[in-house]
Amino acid sequence: MDRQSNQITALYCRIAHDIPDGNDLAKNHQMETLSKYAADHNLENPHFYCDWGVSGISTNRPEFRRMLQDILDGKISNLVVLNLSRLGRNPATCWELIGIVLPQRGIAFHSVQDGDGITQSLHKFEQIQAELLEAYHRSKKGGRQ
Repeated sequence: MDRQSNQITALYCRIAHDIPDGNDLAKNHQMETLSKYAADHNLENPHFYCDWGVSGISTNRPEFRRMLQDILDGKISNLVVLNLSRLGRNPATCWELIGIVLPQRGIAFHSVQDGDGITQSLHKFEQIQAELLEAYHRSKKGGRQ
C-alpha cells in the first residue's frame, strides 16, 4: 500500500484573541479557505489542527503541539496554513519548522496567502517582525521623554 495515501494533510488554524462578533466568521473563513486549498491542490486526507484564542508567540498551543507530534511520528505529508503568521509569531521557531524539520521529513509546506515558497514566506515574515520591532523601539524612545 502507498504510504503517502495514509498520511495526513495538516490544516493548521489559529486566532490569537477572541473577537466577540467576528469569531465564528474568522474561524469559518480560515477553515473553509484551507479546505478549498487542499481540495484544489489534490492534497489528500485533510485534518484540522485549530488553536482558537491562543497567541502565536509561544509554541505551547495544544493543537500546535499535537500537530508537531504527528509530524515527528511521520503521520503528515503536507502542512497548510492561511499565512505564516497563523503558524507562529517567532521567526526562529517558524524557520526551524518549515526550513529544517519539514524538509528533513519530506513534508511539503503550503501558505495560502504567502505562496508555497518557504523563502518568500520567511522573508515577508521577517520584514513584518523587523517593522514591529522598530515600531516598538520608537515607542520606547518616545515614552522616556
